Amino acid sequence: VQWWSWFSLNAPAYDFETQEGYNGNLFEPSSHQINALGVDFGQYVAEHAPAGTDLVLDSVQMQPPLLVASAAPMTVTVSATVHNLGALDAQNVRLRVWRNDGAGAFTLLATSASHSIVPAAAQNVTLHAEWPFAALSAGDNPLLLELDADNGGLENVCANQQMAYVLTVFEQELGKRLYLPVAVR
Repeated sequence: VQWWSWFSLNAPAYDFETQEGYNGNLFEPSSHQINALGVDFGQYVAEHAPAGTDLVLDSVQMQPPLLVASAAPMTVTVSATVHNLGALDAQNVRLRVWRNDGAGAFTLLATSASHSIVPAAAQNVTLHAEWPFAALSAGDNPLLLELDADNGGLENVCANQQMAYVLTVFEQELGKRLYLPVAVR
């Protein structure tokens, strides 16, 4: 917020009569295209990126989205979008999926293949990990998804590298009911 406040004080205010200046938007509301202020702001904050890596575990999808205990043996796949907000490239990034067995015990279910480099400047990368359905039990399966990199010791914010996920395995088909997974940080 301080970066934005300082930066915005140096930009000309929007003048309704001349329709010139900046209205505080980084993107044009109608076209969603980045405007000059957005470009300038992006360049300004890039100079203030954390010195190391800053991997962020963003969105997660499970396939198949609905699991039924009576289903034939199958593979469960998690796809996670990852980006790096830091100034250094993250090297050999992996996604690990752990099942929370309770009382602080975790079982490793899957590890994704290493992605050689997750570049700095917030470019998205998708990682995939899969494991056999038999590793899950009927009911709620609390999972922990976490990112790991070879140069992870340079990580600035470790909290955004993990995500709790509850994967429910149903006893029988749900018919026409709606199933919503729960993901929290």
